[in-house]
Amino acid sequence: MENESKMPPVSLEGLRVSIRPVAKEDLPAIRGWWNDPTVMRELRAEKFKPSLQYIVERVWPIWKEPSLDQYHEFVIHFGGKAIGEIGYALDDADQSIASVDIKIGDPSL
Repeated sequence: MENESKMPPVSLEGLRVSIRPVAKEDLPAIRGWWNDPTVMRELRAEKFKPSLQYIVERVWPIWKEPSLDQYHEFVIHFGGKAIGEIGYALDDADQSIASVDIKIGDPSL
């Protein structure tokens, strides 16, 4: 069953770490992380090298207003700096099954 309801934006803030919905100005950093083979190696996606144009045209439209059945993308901040991303998708809402993807793109961490 496809659910077209839109999710309200959600942010979480801790003492040192926060997450917030991805914004268009985050896309260059995400492109950099996605083009870093060290970041992508655990996904076995070292050869995935998307351009910023690809992300803007094909990924951003889903991220900016995801419905319940689409991927939800967030940026992770540590000490006020964007260091990575976390996202989730409901794989089977009827059975409460979801997948989560976390990438730390800052090599200093």
